[in-house]
Amino acid sequence: AAAAAQGPEVRAVGADLAGSLARLAGGELADARPTVAVLPFDNMSGDAEQSYFADGLTEDIIANLARNPELQVIARNSTFALRGQAEDIRLIGERLGAGYVVEGSARRAGDQLRVVAQLIDARSGAHLWSRSYDRRVEDIFAVQTELTAEIVSHLVSYVRESEVSNAAERPTENLQAYDLVLKARDRYKHGSKDAEALIAARALLHRALELDPGYAAARANLGMTYIVDFVQNLSGRATTTDVETGLSEARQAVRLDPNLAAGFQVLSFGLSATGDYPGAMQAAQRAVELNPNDPDSLMALAKAQVRFGSYDEAVQNAERARRLHPMAPEYYTYVYGQALYAAGRLDEADEVLRECLIRAPQEADCLLIRTAVLSQRGDVEGAQRTMARLTEVDPEFSLASERSMRRFGDSALMEQFLSRLAEANAPDVTSGFLHPRTQSRT
Repeated sequence: AAAAAQGPEVRAVGADLAGSLARLAGGELADARPTVAVLPFDNMSGDAEQSYFADGLTEDIIANLARNPELQVIARNSTFALRGQAEDIRLIGERLGAGYVVEGSARRAGDQLRVVAQLIDARSGAHLWSRSYDRRVEDIFAVQTELTAEIVSHLVSYVRESEVSNAAERPTENLQAYDLVLKARDRYKHGSKDAEALIAARALLHRALELDPGYAAARANLGMTYIVDFVQNLSGRATTTDVETGLSEARQAVRLDPNLAAGFQVLSFGLSATGDYPGAMQAAQRAVELNPNDPDSLMALAKAQVRFGSYDEAVQNAERARRLHPMAPEYYTYVYGQALYAAGRLDEADEVLRECLIRAPQEADCLLIRTAVLSQRGDVEGAQRTMARLTEVDPEFSLASERSMRRFGDSALMEQFLSRLAEANAPDVTSGFLHPRTQSRT
């Protein structure tokens, strides 16, 4: 109804979505849902220290949009990577694979808030609508909800009442707690190796929970800091106790808000770290159900599906995650290549992994899976050269560690994978001694 009330140029958006946004793959019509990218809102407050607020507003708008299954929403990390690049909006849309782009600004002065946003057709550069909101800061959640509904109303034929009401829920009544969560998210970005930033963000999240112990998103974010610290060994002090602390926070988060996708994502991450792979897969599936546009959750699910033998489904989820996060780290490429290898699509896997290694020649996971691909394709010499590169990059690599990691679970593929690595002269243990079956080849 909202779209119909606009001009004919906006009504035409709905009419040509399926044809203009669909991509042909193998002769079949691909996902024709409109794809939208939200660029980081400009901070117009005149205070650089307020940038975290504009960034947090952008992230929350992305999160609200991503909950709508009628849209495809580009990941925050991809859109934020284009910050400050004065490119034509049509080029930005092309780089992100988005048909529509949202851009805007936020000005915060005392308890006053002004948000300006506009929706642009990235193919033509035409502005479809723009809107400004002048509110008190305490109304920020209402602004997010209205803005999300406006975007959806222009890009899909309807908005389910339940989806609008879910987006309208206030995550906390305490705006100071919300502000601390924004600062924590700004201080530590997921994927960063900055241990100091991680600890600082954790402290901010603890302060937020002191103000509002029932703030589910704060608990999920706090839980992630503990689990990430252990898995990535950032501070050098994390133990399995930290993982249990992180899991406890994640479980509290999903009890407080059963519809919080981020809570289930953290839960999946923590369960995987403890070796509870069936539980990790269930949590990852729930995270994707709640937020079908979160690429991290899709990748977590793809990895779990590879472990449990659902190879075709893993390929599909990894492909979708990469589409939603076109500027993703090489970890995404590795998972995609691993899924293609597991599905027996060796030529595609080799192409994907070669691209990974052109961009990141020392990416250990891509070197590992490509070794197995080359060996299975009969290129034993190429596999051995790739394995030699892997052991240079990661001297601690061994068949023993791969056996314990169980990348492919307890499937027949796991044993086949290990035999391919052995054929490529993989060291059996980290001392560097070769597997007995391969010593005669050296």
